[in-house]
Amino acid sequence: KVANGTDAMEAFRCMVEMPDGLKRKKLKEDMLEYCKLDTLAMVEIFKKMEQLSQFRGTPKSKIITNLTSSLLN
Repeated sequence: KVANGTDAMEAFRCMVEMPDGLKRKKLKEDMLEYCKLDTLAMVEIFKKMEQLSQFRGTPKSKIITNLTSSLLN
């Protein structure tokens, strides 16, 4: 299972060296699922950053605290 970026790098390395077959197909599916979720997370972070950009002039530490807090809730 691919659960993080390090897993994804290792899975890609293995997949490139692996012959076609069910194991390679499963690894590819796992990688695509991870990448889909990773991309969704980045989109959500970007949306939140856009919302917070209205607070120009606000100290960055406060923006980061608000961003972190809203992502965890």
